[in-house]
Amino acid sequence: MSAAEFGRSVGLRDNGCFIALVEAGHTSAVQCSNPRTGRAQYRLGDGDISSFHQRFVTLPTLSEETGYHRNTLKKLLEASQVARFTPDGQDYGPIYLREEATRALGQRGKR
Repeated sequence: MSAAEFGRSVGLRDNGCFIALVEAGHTSAVQCSNPRTGRAQYRLGDGDISSFHQRFVTLPTLSEETGYHRNTLKKLLEASQVARFTPDGQDYGPIYLREEATRALGQRGKR
């Protein structure tokens, strides 16, 4: 699956947020050439996807796991002072460290 497609599937729809996360080395992907366009792109295999989900959550993935609406989750995370994942001030969009988010939610979203 392309990195852009995977990013959209987990709710990271902003231009390049997921690609920037990959390029910064925070999640794994393989760089290859797009067979149709010849342009370089990142692709994720099953292991890359699993690793992402072990380390990170987004509001849509948390909603799927817990059954809570994403607006409820956002308020719960804010109330627990769980901040977005922003190492060195770099914003990658609405993505959270799984450990922090699940701890704040009382382990309800643990995979």
